[in-house]
Amino acid sequence: MGRPQAFQRDEMLDQAMHVFWDNGYEAASVQDLVDATAVHRGTCYHASGPQPGLFDAVLERCLSASTGARAGVAAAPPPPR
Repeated sequence: MGRPQAFQRDEMLDQAMHVFWDNGYEAASVQDLVDATAVHRGTCYHASGPQPGLFDAVLERCLSASTGARAGVAAAPPPPR
């Protein structure tokens, strides 16, 4: 069994999302991502692969959060009239 992860993947993805959002994919360097996430470069690669994999993981997280929020709204009872 490997060591437990010392970081939260969701938090890392949230920080990476801000880097991509602020800089754009092309301008976001791996060092920008490492600095923003406070995760070592090797850990970042291990969690999501190189930059395209990290970007895909960020997009997947955004889409699942958006889908979950819409499902919650759709399942909520209508407001009283």
